[in-house]
Amino acid sequence: MAGSTISGNVGGAAASGAQVQCLNVATKLVSFAAGDGSGNYTVPALAAGTYVISAFLSSNVYYHPVQVIVDGVATFSGINLNPTALNASNVPAWTSNF
Repeated sequence: MAGSTISGNVGGAAASGAQVQCLNVATKLVSFAAGDGSGNYTVPALAAGTYVISAFLSSNVYYHPVQVIVDGVATFSGINLNPTALNASNVPAWTSNF
């Protein structure tokens, strides 16, 4: 499968199992990945476009979204997300899927 790959970290080992979402801004298509035991994630095969990457951990920690523009070919690494406490003003709508 061709396409860009985005990878990074969501808070280290404390974020093991964090659910990462890559939302294509134009198409609204979403790709998901999970943080591994070290908080690392990889989302492969992304078409060219602008993506908003965010994550959620079941312990009510939300990881600030990051916008990335991909070309559909290259690998984009080091896209790290920073945690914040989850509250009513910053709950992303997609968390209801978990």
